[in-house]
Amino acid sequence: MSGTIGTDPSIKYSVVPSGGIISLTLASKSATGWSLTRYVDTGGVLSNPITMPIVAPTPPIVAGSFTQVVVLDVGDGTNAPLDPALSYAYTFTTSAGSVTTAAIPVAVTLEIVQDELTLILIRVLQSGLKSLAVPNLFKNKPSVFHAMPLTGQPTLPFVAVNQTNFSQSMVPIGQQNITNYQSNTATMPSMAKRRYNIAVVTTTVEEREFYRDAIVSIFLTILGPLFNSIGQNVSHDFLVENSQVTADAMAPGFYYSEIMITVEGTFNTILTTAYGTIASIVPTPSTTMDPVGL
Repeated sequence: MSGTIGTDPSIKYSVVPSGGIISLTLASKSATGWSLTRYVDTGGVLSNPITMPIVAPTPPIVAGSFTQVVVLDVGDGTNAPLDPALSYAYTFTTSAGSVTTAAIPVAVTLEIVQDELTLILIRVLQSGLKSLAVPNLFKNKPSVFHAMPLTGQPTLPFVAVNQTNFSQSMVPIGQQNITNYQSNTATMPSMAKRRYNIAVVTTTVEEREFYRDAIVSIFLTILGPLFNSIGQNVSHDFLVENSQVTADAMAPGFYYSEIMITVEGTFNTILTTAYGTIASIVPTPSTTMDPVGL
């Protein structure tokens, strides 16, 4: 929500999308007598006045020019963000006069769109390994965990999936220009890279090699039919590191592979506002025209 009221002085205001913060741009040709007061607006009734701290304005270099001061109200005087259940009004005064805004609601809800990509990846590996045809010399198929267990020793072999990196890759032009004038919901799209570390832990080097290749193969086969359908296969790559762990108190030790899989796809944020919007504008036909004269 944003708007401007007054000419001299004037207030340009906007609600920060996260809610609870209002940005104000104060402007006046006069550089003296500046003050700003915030009120709680309840149906046009102003209460709870709080004097807002503002920077002393600098007189304009050119006579007759406007002086501007930007104020970011994060809840000054309340020791908390502005209450999203309330509406606020501001009175800006200079020696040139005074102006008061209409009620400004700050009710905004930020909704995180859970794409469940990690859960999908885990379920894919669970089902893929369960249905995998394995050599007779392998006694047990690996269990699949979400992240490495912090306590205890799971039965070998096992696979642990952990998202280790989440980074922004691309943002569309104008992504932060929210234009939800006809709706209370705005979707801000972006592209993101997700990097997963998939650990394969086994008791033999043969099992490690087999299940490492199986996981890479399972991953590559799901990119088309599954990840493409949910916008998560713009690009992908994988990297594998193999090693082993042995110690005096860890006989006979174990072998492991760390498979680093990177998937680039969509990441969307939905912003829901609570103030009024314009659904449509219906013009009123003119009745002053003379059809005879056309």
